[in-house]
Amino acid sequence: MADAQPRKLACLLATPIVVAALQALWYSRRLPAIVASHFDFAGNPNGWSSREAFLTLSLGSFGATTAFLVEILLALPRIPKSLINLPNRNYWLAPERRSATFADLRRRLAWFVFATQVFLIAVFQLAIDANLAEEVRLRNEHLFALLGSYLAFTVGWVVLFYGRFRRRRERAPTEAPADPSVSAGS
Repeated sequence: MADAQPRKLACLLATPIVVAALQALWYSRRLPAIVASHFDFAGNPNGWSSREAFLTLSLGSFGATTAFLVEILLALPRIPKSLINLPNRNYWLAPERRSATFADLRRRLAWFVFATQVFLIAVFQLAIDANLAEEVRLRNEHLFALLGSYLAFTVGWVVLFYGRFRRRRERAPTEAPADPSVSAGS
């Protein structure tokens, strides 16, 4: 059963990779030969590239971001303890908790990588949709909604992360409960 978590995490992270590849394949012949690849703050195109360069840049930036984040996830157990920025790291990385702590960190980081992958796919889709529209224009309201959602996820992730790794209080053994049959006045 110990192998189930890494397999589940690998599937979690592989799914957006497949989706990004299918997205690029699907639109590779549907996009115009020259596409808007950069937009100003108002959503108007102000940079252009070939369809191939746009898709290569989209997949390349998606792949590089994913590879970088996954490498951090995989390298975590090899990173020296002094370089790991974790609340109460001495407590959580003590030998008796180290394995469980890294398993939890891997799971949490995998969800962060997944959210980042989904965000990038959605941003690329907005650029694709802009190029397929009659008037080439990025729908900024959608971009800002995506950005707001990703930032909200990130804030929530950080809050949960710090909440999880704040030091757990060691509970002192409780005193034996008083015998209810003995009254306080006797």
